Amino acid sequence: MRYKIFFVLISLFSLGLNAQTTHKFGITIGGTSFISDTEAFTTEQSIGIALGLSANFVFNRRSELTLEAKYNRHQVNFKGRPTLNAPLEDLQLVLKQLEIPLTYTYNIVSTDNFKFGLNAGASANIFYEYGADDEAKGDYLLDPNNIRVKQLYFDTDSENIGLNVFLISGLSFKFWKKVQLTPRYYYGLMNPYRQAPNDNPLSNYETQVSYYFLGLTYYL
Repeated sequence: MRYKIFFVLISLFSLGLNAQTTHKFGITIGGTSFISDTEAFTTEQSIGIALGLSANFVFNRRSELTLEAKYNRHQVNFKGRPTLNAPLEDLQLVLKQLEIPLTYTYNIVSTDNFKFGLNAGASANIFYEYGADDEAKGDYLLDPNNIRVKQLYFDTDSENIGLNVFLISGLSFKFWKKVQLTPRYYYGLMNPYRQAPNDNPLSNYETQVSYYFLGLTYYL
């Protein structure tokens, strides 16, 4: 049901723009570097991946609007231990999200074969689903507050849809009207832990999340 809502909203918005602009559709692949600023535990940045679809609506040679639907698979590194007296180990968890960014690009340089522009917008990110490749590490204690790994799974186990809104800033490089390179920065406006149950220790903490994205889009 979650995924149906996601794609229906995108389809309706795209249909509304089709009649007003020239448009192209593309496939996007990219990398992410996720940052979680919180006192609940310590994390280190790691490289994740992003895959998705892109709809580019061109109003004129300077002005473009892009709507995307992407699946993000962030890699986040933690420090943890199986018991209180055990030495710390490196733990790598996966954070999965569906992302719906809407961005406006103003092209400072616009020629037949190359465009360079400034990129800004906002994104609705649905779900906040953590998971570990090794399920046996669900009871590991995260440094420094000994929060269990499985307590990060509050959105994965919930029937409610997690939501965060991100502000986006970045650049756009488009080559031959077919290939677009987009480095971006995403800044989260909401605290994901607000949706943790009251008996989950994460409900007592706040976090500000952000991430860098470098994407390559090929327009069909």
